[in-house]
Amino acid sequence: MTLKNGNIKKKYFFKVVTLIFPIAIICCIEFFLYLIGVKNTYEREDPFLGFQKVYPIFEMNSSRDMYVTRKSKLRWFNDQKFSVRKAENEFRIFCFGGSVTFGRPYTALTAFPNWLQLNLQALDSTKHYKVINVGGVSYASYRIVNLMKEMVRYQPDVFIVYSGNNEFLENITYSNIKNEPRLITDIRIQLNKLRIYSLMRSGWLSLKQKKNNKTIQRESQISSEVNAMLDQSFGLNRYHRDVKRKKAVLNYFQFNLDEMINIAKRHGIEIIFIVPPSNEKDFSPFKSEYCQNLNSAQLIKFENNYKAGLSNLDSMRYKVAFEKLRAAEKVDSCYADLLYRKGQCLFRMKKYEEAKIVFAKAQEFDVAPLRATNKIRQIIRQIGKKYKIPTLDLARILRQKNHQEHGYPILGKETFLDHVHPTIKTNQFIANELTKMMLNYKIIEPEKNWEEINHQQLYESVIEQIDSSYFAMRDLNLAKVLDWSGKTDESAAFIKRAAKSLPNNPEAQYALGLLYQRQKNNEKAAQIYRKVLKLDSTFADAYNALGRIYETNNNLDEALIFFQMAIKYKPQFDEAYYNFGDTIYKKGDLQKAIGAYKKVLQINPYHIQALNDLGATFMEINNFNEAINAFESLLQIEPKYYRAYNNLGLIYFRQNNLDKSRAMFVKALGIKPDDKFSLYWLKQVEGKLAL
Repeated sequence: MTLKNGNIKKKYFFKVVTLIFPIAIICCIEFFLYLIGVKNTYEREDPFLGFQKVYPIFEMNSSRDMYVTRKSKLRWFNDQKFSVRKAENEFRIFCFGGSVTFGRPYTALTAFPNWLQLNLQALDSTKHYKVINVGGVSYASYRIVNLMKEMVRYQPDVFIVYSGNNEFLENITYSNIKNEPRLITDIRIQLNKLRIYSLMRSGWLSLKQKKNNKTIQRESQISSEVNAMLDQSFGLNRYHRDVKRKKAVLNYFQFNLDEMINIAKRHGIEIIFIVPPSNEKDFSPFKSEYCQNLNSAQLIKFENNYKAGLSNLDSMRYKVAFEKLRAAEKVDSCYADLLYRKGQCLFRMKKYEEAKIVFAKAQEFDVAPLRATNKIRQIIRQIGKKYKIPTLDLARILRQKNHQEHGYPILGKETFLDHVHPTIKTNQFIANELTKMMLNYKIIEPEKNWEEINHQQLYESVIEQIDSSYFAMRDLNLAKVLDWSGKTDESAAFIKRAAKSLPNNPEAQYALGLLYQRQKNNEKAAQIYRKVLKLDSTFADAYNALGRIYETNNNLDEALIFFQMAIKYKPQFDEAYYNFGDTIYKKGDLQKAIGAYKKVLQINPYHIQALNDLGATFMEINNFNEAINAFESLLQIEPKYYRAYNNLGLIYFRQNNLDKSRAMFVKALGIKPDDKFSLYWLKQVEGKLAL
């Protein structure tokens, strides 16, 4: 019995040694690589996305005693400054995020980082608290990771991250993780933390580079600064329901939060995450699409019920509106605006819990998700819990606050100025909740108690620095955001208020001109644009807008002069080049028009209308190969641009390739079933095929 037990013990001993020995070897190699300074992949680069050259946010001033925001970065960041040498009693906090952290539609003065600094300083006069606002307009999590890598140089004590609203803003393909199961992504994330894997990966890439005799580039590379899809022509049209891309974005968001934690831990910095809330009941979805293409009968049924629902909602007949919208939902349950209007009916009928669920569903089905989705909020909560990171669940806290104060757990205009940007009072509330969290986690241990702070006095100390122009600029910034995101009807009131309060502000007056132009009042719009050019003779957008008015009135020579002036003052102005090409085309110079469209595409390869018009112009000169290339390039960017299929159908018809021609018109009708042009030409093609 003793011998047998001894054999069993030896057997298990060898199994354990066999398991532990390779792990011990790996640990020893990892430790040796650490000692000689080898970095893991995350310390050197982002293994999923590559960035073009990234310039630091801050630089030293001329006297080299302060870090200041680079002038070239002021388009995206607030003008901030802090000492090069950190004092012994200084406590330094960096707040990361997008435009909410930045303070939009206001400035850093009323953003939550400033309120936080005021709170901390009021709690403890023995320390100097410096809260630096590094919120970047339109910045998503992958850009924040890059920011953190710079901020660790400046001796931070705490990082605060308010992120999640901008993850879908840029056109990133995520080609290497788009179709990847979450388990494989998790394994890759862990492998990239190993220095051994980093060396092997670097060696493999070097061999591949030598073999191909060229520089290896990652599958996904993005610009050093934000290039939002909404900044591009027809930007909102580029958003479509894409389940695979959504999954990839969520996976990458989780990876970025992991990396933020790694950066903070490596440098001994406390990190706090904020779960971002958004306007649920008072801001409609940005873009709605059907679950699938509806046939003509379904489309008619949906539209009739949907429009009847909207009409009854406007007339405050909420029960009737709800029933009509529910009837439309039976035809298609993915249309985000329908769900939002259904939520409004439930809210007006005081069915708050049901309304809360429907509003959340409307946000999830928004095809252009420009605010944090519930899945993003869940990821932040899970990461915080997993790594025991202080996480301020602002979404839940604000819902609870609304429930106590207003009787419903749904967020709206009481909290937000638009879809995500908080009121001044809400910004102060965020800072208060952050301060209490920092006290609870003993991140700060000040001389005073929280109850000793006079918050009203702090509020008044900021408000007394503000004049009426501050709120006028708020209106202008809100109008710009709403216009940018396609909410032109909602922006009108803000534009009028801003233009009235800021009569000598070129941007405010230009926005008013655009409003008149949208209302087809070109005479009044032209008058406003001329006023803008008196205020600022280099305002390129005003020249371009005037050119459009002259082009509309068929004064083509005058229009060309204005487009050329726009290009003079803004050489990379794609819209001015496009309008120039369009006008030249109308004058009959097709070759020059082609040159202008090509210039547009050099500046902005995603300019859909330029690609379409380039293809159409090539068609006119019978250069069908180039026309096909243009239309196919367009469809790679915008697969649902049915006019491109129509144009391809015409080309193949002229080439007598009737099967291909028919296929193109069928695809066009699959996108727009009632398109008369497609229906007419499909009939012509089928008539020829029948002969």
